[in-house]
Amino acid sequence: MEGKMIFVLSVLLCSSQLVTAEMTCQECKKVAEAAGRFYTLDETIEEEIDIFLNATCSDLIEEYDFPDCFQELMNSWPPVAKAIFNSEEGWYNPISWCEDLQCNWDQDNQETETEVKCDSCVERMQGNLFFFDDAVILSDIIYAFQYQGFCDSSDKPELCRKRFLYGLPRIMRQLKNDEMSEKRHIQFCQAEANCI
Repeated sequence: MEGKMIFVLSVLLCSSQLVTAEMTCQECKKVAEAAGRFYTLDETIEEEIDIFLNATCSDLIEEYDFPDCFQELMNSWPPVAKAIFNSEEGWYNPISWCEDLQCNWDQDNQETETEVKCDSCVERMQGNLFFFDDAVILSDIIYAFQYQGFCDSSDKPELCRKRFLYGLPRIMRQLKNDEMSEKRHIQFCQAEANCI
């Protein structure tokens, strides 16, 4: 399921990446791979849960009769986040995340030490949040989770499908609008992407 879902995500990101930070292909790849590692760490996923849980569940419990929202999202978000945000096939796949740079990965795929500029790194990470609530991207991610393995393996697949439909857009919007994202991205760029 993960491969199919993430392929759809990668294709969508290729067609819609709009980030203004000037970077080389190698810089972008370094940032993307670091972001994929960072956003799939258990600690980072726990921070994401802290960002979205209260606001998302308050809405879902009231509007969609989702009484076990808090526990269910705490349990289900880690594997979902790891599928969405990895750099192998997911959101931070360098081929799709750096698509706007028109990289020729056959030529630009040298393993050389690359320096990442802090301003460019932070700008690109912040710019990528624009797509967190993009309707086309989210609809394809939701569909993939609903029908390509994740919900099919659930005890209650139809309930899983419904909850994914109204849960994921709210989660992604909370992550997009987090007031601490720029501070987090500055720290990420310094500590994980080793920017200068």
